[in-house]
Amino acid sequence: MSDAESERIADLNITKRIQETGYAPLKVIDEVAAITKHEDGCCPYFSDNGCDIHREAGGQAKPRTCQIFPFGAVNTPDGYFVSTSFSCPAVITGSGDSIAEQKESLQNLIVNTPELYSECIDQVKLAEEFSVPWTDYLQLESELILKKHWTHPVEELALLAAWIAKHSVLGAVPSSIPETFRHSVVYEETLNILPLFVVNIISIFEFPEDYESRGDLVSQILSTGGRSSQIVSGGTLPVFRIGRAQDLITQSLIDRYLEGQIFGKRLLAGTSVVARLLLLSASVSILLYYLEVWASSRSNPTLDFYSLEWSFDLIESSLVTHSSDLDGLFVEFEKTVLAYAAVDEEEAA
Repeated sequence: MSDAESERIADLNITKRIQETGYAPLKVIDEVAAITKHEDGCCPYFSDNGCDIHREAGGQAKPRTCQIFPFGAVNTPDGYFVSTSFSCPAVITGSGDSIAEQKESLQNLIVNTPELYSECIDQVKLAEEFSVPWTDYLQLESELILKKHWTHPVEELALLAAWIAKHSVLGAVPSSIPETFRHSVVYEETLNILPLFVVNIISIFEFPEDYESRGDLVSQILSTGGRSSQIVSGGTLPVFRIGRAQDLITQSLIDRYLEGQIFGKRLLAGTSVVARLLLLSASVSILLYYLEVWASSRSNPTLDFYSLEWSFDLIESSLVTHSSDLDGLFVEFEKTVLAYAAVDEEEAA
């Protein structure tokens, strides 16, 4: 927060009530003001499914980082591209106001809070040590990446990552993908690595501080399924497999989610486009897996909104939009894919 935001919130009645419980909701670290979080990660001003700051003083009293939620913006030569976070229930259900209807307020927030956004991205980093001009990326996006329907999203995103990695090794902008590329070393190895990579992330979610249990869980999920520590009390996790949406509702949500991520230029928000595609591939895989976990925990394994909301919030909060804790893993994944892309080229030569 800015100092002015912190001072404004410090004067609220809700802050005084929180302090009376012995909890300090505001802090300053390295001369930067912030709101503290409870041990479970929750904001101390959040209660009864809403913001206490908003309730007492209105939406304008909240920090700008909170006001902008659930929107994200990426700064480009063609202006700011805005996307929405699926950790917001209103976004998942499509029940909130459209972005167009909120254009003026979003413009004000973005203009007045430039520090929240990157500098203008005129060179797009496709992969490690390979960047292309903004106009070349737009052409690549329109011809190859942006689509309305993802039949097999996990595989298709991994395919795009492998294809762009191959061209990054060559120093060329990717063109359309030939069917023969599905049998290439780089794509086959990307798919071989993905399950182990994803299951290790699941083990981090399930056992954030228990390293020994993580290893046991990885081997169990990849073979016979393993016990869940957080979701299915006393139950088991299904065996992991690269799957696809089992119902039209989930499929339509994934389509809308990926369209927003790509059109909103979220591929440019990570270390590279390849790493970001790998992250999305893994995230959708984790989403589908946990939806299967939820279904297996119920006597009537039908789709329900709570499991969708929980699963989208997990990948958004822990991987895609609101966290960078695991970015290093995807950088390493990208390096491995680039290494196989180099092998691919050596064999072709």
